[in-house]
Amino acid sequence: FRKTEKRKVTFSAGGNETEIDFMLVGRKNRKYLRDVKTIPGELQHRLMVSDLDKGKVKKCMRKGTVERRMVWKLNEEETRARFEERAEELVSIDAPDLQKSFKEGVPKAFDEVCGRTKGMRD
Repeated sequence: FRKTEKRKVTFSAGGNETEIDFMLVGRKNRKYLRDVKTIPGELQHRLMVSDLDKGKVKKCMRKGTVERRMVWKLNEEETRARFEERAEELVSIDAPDLQKSFKEGVPKAFDEVCGRTKGMRD
C-alpha cells in the first residue's frame, strides 16, 4: 500500500518513528484485506485501521453454550454443609487410588448439591 509518511507511522517519540510492519489477519480473510493506515490522535501511539471487503469476510461461528456449575451457591451455609457431607460420603481417604476418588467424588457431590446452569444463550 502506498501511503504518505504520516499515515504509516504507528509510534513516534524522541525523533524515532516506527512504521506499520504487518497486520495480523486470519488466513481465510487475508485475501479480503484492502488497505492499512494509521489514524493520528495521540502524540506517540496511533490507532491502526484496516479495510476489508465487507460482504466477503468469513464470519466466526458461535460456539455452543457450556453448562457451568453454580459455584455461588456455596456462599450459603446450609448448601456448604450439605456439600461437605456429600463429599465425605463419596470420597474415601482409604481408597487405593486417592486421586481418582477425589477426581470423581468431588464434582459428583457438587453437581448433586449445587447443580448446573442450563447453558442457554439469548
